[in-house]
Amino acid sequence: MARRQCPVVRPDGSACKAPATDDGKCHWHSERHREARLESSRKGGLRKTIELPSAPALTAERTRELIASVSESVVAGSLDPNTARALTYLLSLDRQLRDSEGLETRLDQLEARMVDVAAVKGSFSSSDKPRLKRVSDVKRVSDRHGE
Repeated sequence: MARRQCPVVRPDGSACKAPATDDGKCHWHSERHREARLESSRKGGLRKTIELPSAPALTAERTRELIASVSESVVAGSLDPNTARALTYLLSLDRQLRDSEGLETRLDQLEARMVDVAAVKGSFSSSDKPRLKRVSDVKRVSDRHGE
């Protein structure tokens, strides 16, 4: 006796090759199995959920220590190179975040000083001050007032 196959044609035009159930369609295409299919999907998604531990932010020194440890482990053969690659990528992301946070802080301080300097010089009215966001805004206001 030949195995019955699901008669559904997929969106790409190919035939579904799954075995048919007693209603003539496979588990994935049968409306009668819809609830079981949704429950299976839900359970599968829950199994893949992991709780990530909360950890303090890395310092530059701790990042260097971790990179050295990863390097030593790869050389010793106790850490898979693909895992090491993933770890070093995450460490580089952490460094980029720290660098950008430092730059943002410095930029905010510089912009505040530029606004203060421009206000002291009287290069714009007090109504212009809240709109100034970047150094280029201060320059544009100065240009408008002929300075």
